[in-house]
Formats: sequence, C-alpha cells, structure tokens
Amino acid sequence: MRRTLFICAAVLLTATIAAAQGNSKLEAQLIQMDKDWTAAELRGDAKAVGMFIADDFWATSPEGQIQNRAQYMADLKPSKDTDVADEYAIRFYGKDVAVMTHRGTVKGERDLQYRSTHVWVNRGGRWQIVAHHSSEIAPAEPTKASEAKPADMPAGSRLDGAKPSAAALEADSAEAKPE
Repeated sequence: MRRTLFICAAVLLTATIAAAQGNSKLEAQLIQMDKDWTAAELRGDAKAVGMFIADDFWATSPEGQIQNRAQYMADLKPSKDTDVADEYAIRFYGKDVAVMTHRGTVKGERDLQYRSTHVWVNRGGRWQIVAHHSSEIAPAEPTKASEAKPADMPAGSRLDGAKPSAAALEADSAEAKPE
C-alpha cells in the first residue's frame, strides 16, 4: 500500500513539474508574441498585427471605446513612440485560454504608463488575442503627509489617526503663532 502511494505521489509530482515547465515555456512565448504585436503596432504594420489578433477580436480603449477588429486595424498608423512592457502576469484557464496583464511605459509624443489585459486563445495550435483592454495609470499623488494634509485639518492632527507626540504639537503650535 505504501509503495503504491509513493508511486502515485511520484507520478503526480513529475506531472506537476512537467506542466509547470510547459507553462513557463508557453508564458515566455506569449510574452514575446505580445512584444512583437506591440512593435508591429508602433510600425503601423497591419499585416503583422493581423497575425496576432483573431477575427472576433475586440478592444476597449482607455476612454472606454470599443473597437472590433476592422475598426482597430483601420486606426493603425506608424508611431515614433517607444512602448516598453514589464510586470507580466499570465494565468491559464485550461490548455487553450490565457489571460495576460502587464504594465506599459510609453515615451514619445505623450509620455504615459498604462495597464493592459489580453485574452489569448489557442485555436488549432495558433495563439491569438480575442480581447484587449488598456487603462492609463494616473500620476502618483503626493506622498508626504504635509502635502496631503487638508487645509482645515487641526494643527497636530495626523492622517493615520495616531495621536501626535508632544514635540510635534509644540512644533505645530510654534508654526501657527503669528510673528
């Protein structure tokens, strides 16, 4: 009985490792395809872009506009911008569906960062994007408590709700005294 359990555990472990290695290879392939798609977009290369997107593709822009494949392809034009992606994460749903997210940093006509989600589907051994969504990342808000402190907040108050130290109260009251 123990021997059978050991053999089953060894087979399961081997299968799990093989699947993980297979997914790592496929993840690298999908990331490279995503980078190639972006490069083709920047060149305005409709033929190359068309290889990456499915006939039933749709895209949602940062402004919330939806485009089908034909509309998306019609809007392609060359750009001198650069677009570098990082922070890739990929989840597989079965063997034929992958959801990819990443961050992109655009430099050029208008510098910005965005988050992007792509749904990749494997149809007959060919991975294509069926859905794409991107959202611009808002610029970071000030992080210093003094910059974020509302004007009507009482002296000595803290944004985190903690009680200020005696030294902080003295410093605030010294600042509040007219000269």
